[in-house]
Amino acid sequence: MTVALVLTVGTLVWLALADEDGSGDPAGSDCATAAATVADLSPVQTRNARTITTVARERGLDRSAAEIAVATSLAETGLINFANDGTSDLSAAEIGRPLSPLEREVARRSLAYPHDEVGNNLDSIGLFQQRPTTGWGAPDKLIVPQAASGLFYDHLERIPGWSAGVPWQVAQQVQSSPSRDGGIYEQSYARAVVVVGALWAEPLCPAA
Repeated sequence: MTVALVLTVGTLVWLALADEDGSGDPAGSDCATAAATVADLSPVQTRNARTITTVARERGLDRSAAEIAVATSLAETGLINFANDGTSDLSAAEIGRPLSPLEREVARRSLAYPHDEVGNNLDSIGLFQQRPTTGWGAPDKLIVPQAASGLFYDHLERIPGWSAGVPWQVAQQVQSSPSRDGGIYEQSYARAVVVVGALWAEPLCPAA
């Protein structure tokens, strides 16, 4: 017989099933019963943070990689998976002009896939606001949290000595954001450390 326990780690509270004998090996799948929610995040934000963290674990990366990625998503989107409606009137700095009709159409392709909200920041898509026009990939990849997380880690692992770097400056190297010094990622980093620390204690389940 199993009983439901409420466990608290840092700011994370989740439900897990444990055997009455304390073995912690419930009947059925832990992945099906875990229902973690970070106290100051919505269920949607928590789900996305879990996906980012799980992808890092599946790739054999350590917690610092997940902390950098979660801090980045917190700063870029608040852990919300954004599609893009192609209506941006901003001028892209690297090309010195607004988006072309073709670039807008490419951004709008993200609307055809599951997403949390709709934005219009240039052609930025997904949890990390990655952009097709700067080489991040196609909208059908950028709008999928698992795929977008993988792309983030691909870029992270190409940075020599990234694990010994200042986390928010490493995030800046990955993202090339207007922040330049990584300041926006520094502001979200402490919170990301708490979130990842709690999620890292969960059973490793396939990323959503």
